[in-house]
Amino acid sequence: DPLREGVKEAVQTAKEAGIQVIEMTGDALETAIAIAREAGIYEDGDIALTDQEFSEMKDDKVKDILPRLKVIARCAPSTKLRLVTLAQETGMSVAMTGDGTNDSPALARADVGFAMNSGTDVAKAAGDIILTDDNFTSIIRGIKLGRTFMHNINMFLDFQLPINISLLLLNLVFFSTGAFLTSALILIINIIMDSLNSLSFGSEPEKEEYMKEKPFVKGTGLFDKQSKLRIGTATTSFILAYIILM
Repeated sequence: DPLREGVKEAVQTAKEAGIQVIEMTGDALETAIAIAREAGIYEDGDIALTDQEFSEMKDDKVKDILPRLKVIARCAPSTKLRLVTLAQETGMSVAMTGDGTNDSPALARADVGFAMNSGTDVAKAAGDIILTDDNFTSIIRGIKLGRTFMHNINMFLDFQLPINISLLLLNLVFFSTGAFLTSALILIINIIMDSLNSLSFGSEPEKEEYMKEKPFVKGTGLFDKQSKLRIGTATTSFILAYIILM
C-alpha cells in the first residue's frame, strides 16, 4: 500500500525532535526496507533485521545496536514486547502502536500505547490512547501538543513562583514588624494576578520550534537546574528591588 499523505514529513519531524522511529512489520525484509526508505525511517548505515535474527541476539547486543535499529521484518508479537522492555531498560521513553490482540502485551508494557481505532477491543483496552484516524501523523501532533503544555506550565512557574516566594518572604518580615495586614493585601492582589496569568500562559499556541528540541530525560521533573536558577535569580531580584524602593 502507498504511504499515507504526510507520513514522510511526520517521520522527519520526529527525527528533528529526537524521536527514534522503528518499523516493526510482518512483511518480508526487502519490502520492509523499501517502505522504511520511502518513509524516511531507514537510511544507509541503519540496521534492519528479520525476527529470527533479532531473536537470536542477546539482550546486551540488542541494546548496543538499538540506536541504529530501524526495521524488524516478519515481526512476532513477542519481539515487540521484548524490544519495548529492552528499550525501557536503557532509559528510553517508549511508545508502541498496535491493532491486534497479540499486540496487547507490548501496548500495555510501553510507556504510551497507541491503539488503532480499527483494531480489536482487546488492543484498545490495553492501549493508553486510541488513534481515531489510525495515522502516524496524529502521534506527532500529539507530541507537539504535549511539548506545548510543558512549555506553558514552565513559563507560568518561572513567572509566578518568584513572585510568590518573594511575597512569602516579605510577608514573614512584615509579620515580625507587626505590619501583617499590608502583606496580606499584597497576597490578595497576587491571587487576582494568578488567575489572569494562568489564562494567558495556558493559551499559548503551538510552535514549530518546540519540535526542534531534544526530549526530556525520562523521569525529569518540572524543575531542572536552569529552571531553579531562573527562579532563584528572579526571586533575589524582586526582593532587592523592593528593598531599594522602600
